[in-house]
Amino acid sequence: MESSCQGCGLWFHSLCDCLKNPKWCTVTSAAIKQNDPPIWVLLSQPGARENLTTTNMRVSGILDTYEKPKFFDAGWAFSQSVYKPQDQALAMNSVRVRTHEQIHTHICRRNDDMYDKFASEHIKNYNSVNLTRLDGDPELFCLAVQNGGIVPNFSSALGRFFEAHPHTCKERIGAGILQDKYKNTWACATNSSSGPLGKFCHHYS
Repeated sequence: MESSCQGCGLWFHSLCDCLKNPKWCTVTSAAIKQNDPPIWVLLSQPGARENLTTTNMRVSGILDTYEKPKFFDAGWAFSQSVYKPQDQALAMNSVRVRTHEQIHTHICRRNDDMYDKFASEHIKNYNSVNLTRLDGDPELFCLAVQNGGIVPNFSSALGRFFEAHPHTCKERIGAGILQDKYKNTWACATNSSSGPLGKFCHHYS
């Protein structure tokens, strides 16, 4: 659990540090003022193992995102605009494995095993808005976009996944994005007790 940050009243201390030291972060707004609409932020603090994206809206995690799909669709779009798809991936932890009570997406070195696995998968319907189970991994439910495109409305797709699987243990569901060697961008829900980092990120695999 994170405690409130002295001087700025934000729950996630890395976000507080970022906003106090703007050279460490990139934001979706030129200026941040009290009572302004929430924004998305790239956290890139010196010495950190990996960068993160988050928001100054107080929200715990992935299960809260489909209540405001447009805002969180924008969050996934922001994350895709600041990572390097040629060697990085994105991952958002499930409730079961997360270590902070503030939503954030990891920008990590990609897991090359998953990179190869995606390249061998066959998607019948590119640019679908719905997540479907992968043949090669029953813990992954994915959609794919061709030609190096970003995945639009990923939070909305996750919301439809939750609605379509009402008996799934929602606390196990994480999410990740990775681009394969054919420049297909894969966006997936993960249904795993260990979360998405081991599937999408090299140093967690």
